[in-house]
Amino acid sequence: MTSTLGSPDWSSGELFHALIDSVQDYAIYALDTRGCVATWNPGAERLKGYRADEVVGRHFSIFYGEEDRDAGVPDMLLRIALTDERVEREGWRVRRDGSRFWANVVITALRDQHGAHRGFVKVTKDLTDRKRNEDALRAAVERERAAADRLRELDHVRTTVFEFVAHDLRAPLGVVQQLAHLLRSEWSVLPDVVKLDYLERIAVRSSAMGDLVTDLLDAVRLDAGQLQLESRPVAVADVVRGALADAFADADRVRLDLDEHACALADHRRLRQVLVNLLTNAAKYSPAGAPIEVRVEGRPGTVRISIADHGPGIPDSDRDLLFQRFSRLTTGRSTAGNGIGLYIAKSLVDAQGGHIGVHTGASGGSTFTVSLPAAP
Repeated sequence: MTSTLGSPDWSSGELFHALIDSVQDYAIYALDTRGCVATWNPGAERLKGYRADEVVGRHFSIFYGEEDRDAGVPDMLLRIALTDERVEREGWRVRRDGSRFWANVVITALRDQHGAHRGFVKVTKDLTDRKRNEDALRAAVERERAAADRLRELDHVRTTVFEFVAHDLRAPLGVVQQLAHLLRSEWSVLPDVVKLDYLERIAVRSSAMGDLVTDLLDAVRLDAGQLQLESRPVAVADVVRGALADAFADADRVRLDLDEHACALADHRRLRQVLVNLLTNAAKYSPAGAPIEVRVEGRPGTVRISIADHGPGIPDSDRDLLFQRFSRLTTGRSTAGNGIGLYIAKSLVDAQGGHIGVHTGASGGSTFTVSLPAAP
């Protein structure tokens, strides 16, 4: 091959090396058959931060992160390139200063004219900017998807809340209105005992409606992440006794086994709310006069509270629904719940770093268990 005066001769390889050395945007270098760096171009120095005298003779695995090295990724890529003549991958690579960049890497096996393996050529391109743009776009799409899912969830909650108010508040409100109308229109002729009965019934239903509204507001605050809790050391036995006073006019049917020294890290008021809910449920679903067992035990790192009733129990098929918002079980229980109390209980326990669960004994009856972190 001829060349013009002063120009490199292709046959000498000078032009080839000049072209390689002029490339600044790619790291182009050769590896020997073991994977050690044999040549180094200015693009490789700019991209990876090593001078030629710092890297020639070292295994190219130094350009990979510790996780990839432990997994044997560099040697695996050489094996693939040797078998398939070429391998291309993208992933994080490491510069001399320890910083990472996203690289497109092509490794090609080199062979002589007789087909004998002579080494590899490795070409690396920095695609960090593209990777960042793709990740940002992907994150934006995920945010849009999450926002759309949240809007659908809020729409479902709005519909469910409307149904909840219509179903669970309308009936007791109608009774209150009817009793109030009877008292107003027939006050002068009604016996005192009937008046007192009507007033008592109004008070009971008004209290129940107030509890429903409180539960509903708590559920909305929980969904919005706006319910504030203050966890501090609390004597769990004292919280149980306070909850019993709220849940029962006569607590003689409750059998207590309390560890007076058990101290949990919890929000006192919200833990009491959880226990009132569980105690009320236990009374609601137990036969009249049947005992309710409440136990508190301190364990290493945990305080456990269990409340057992003697009701019909909860089928396995319904347990997944039990703590879901506004879920109503389709079991044979005669007393219908409003589908919100246990959802609030679970959310409050979760927010305090605890766990709530339930199991049914072989002979029936349900035991709800609340586990909370022990106070230091």
